Amino acid sequence: MTKAEFAWLVVAGVVICFFAGPVRADDRLWVSASLRAWHSDRNAGYNANTYGVGAEYERGSVSAALGEYHNSVRRTSVYGGFAWRPLRLGPVRAGVLGGAVSGYRPGVVWVALPVLSVEVGRIGVNVIVAPSTADSPGMAALQVKWRL
Repeated sequence: MTKAEFAWLVVAGVVICFFAGPVRADDRLWVSASLRAWHSDRNAGYNANTYGVGAEYERGSVSAALGEYHNSVRRTSVYGGFAWRPLRLGPVRAGVLGGAVSGYRPGVVWVALPVLSVEVGRIGVNVIVAPSTADSPGMAALQVKWRL
């Protein structure tokens, strides 16, 4: 078993454990569309049109998310993980997103990134921020989501 297969097995196991309990009245299912990424290095030729689809199952301040998108280096990425957004001010919630994503390097990259969500009625947006590192410029990504 490769490291990538093992990583996805771990993510799948955690997601299954998250959903193992009974459905609660405040649980929410969202369908998301990845749309755009803004990079701090605008001259590096990164793809800004990061189209993709995903789903987010929310229970209280925690949600499990998975999906795919066309990433900034023009490859398909698959992601899975959890968001914890305990900070709330009206329709705005903030927290951290952690999980695994493929398509950037061989194997899987583990991430922990700040996330900001705004949800009004059945429509919402997620803004995910990746700070600059030695390997990569900073980035902010936009998702639009619809609650089912």
